[in-house]
Amino acid sequence: IMKVPNAKCGLKVEQPVSLIDLYPTLADYCNLIGDTKINAKGGNLGGFSLKPLIEETGNWEGPNGALTVVGNFGVNVPTKRQNFSYRTKDWRYIRYGNGQEELYNHITDGYEWNNLATEKKYKSLKKRLAKEMNTIIENR
Repeated sequence: IMKVPNAKCGLKVEQPVSLIDLYPTLADYCNLIGDTKINAKGGNLGGFSLKPLIEETGNWEGPNGALTVVGNFGVNVPTKRQNFSYRTKDWRYIRYGNGQEELYNHITDGYEWNNLATEKKYKSLKKRLAKEMNTIIENR
């Protein structure tokens, strides 16, 4: 829930976003400038401003879904061995570090009772969602 001056009240956004998108949104609305790094060794902050979604300009530059690291193991475990969940408007794709997968259709199964990951007809969808998820992981 966000309250932005002069924004349309009661707007519902269906685009899944991540908490990492909050800082770029605040920076955008508050016209914040300057470096966010404490020193040269610091990394760039990720995320995308939610302003286009809030103002309904349709120019969302962020990913198609929201990425969650499930049980973050930190730097001691390689990224490929970690667990990730990727949520789009209609789907949740989960990939575990051991290679197991889960896939849920949120249009027909909002409570995620039926794992569709092993059904062959979803193979290309899983591949697309995995590619989108990997793009976010590689660019973080």
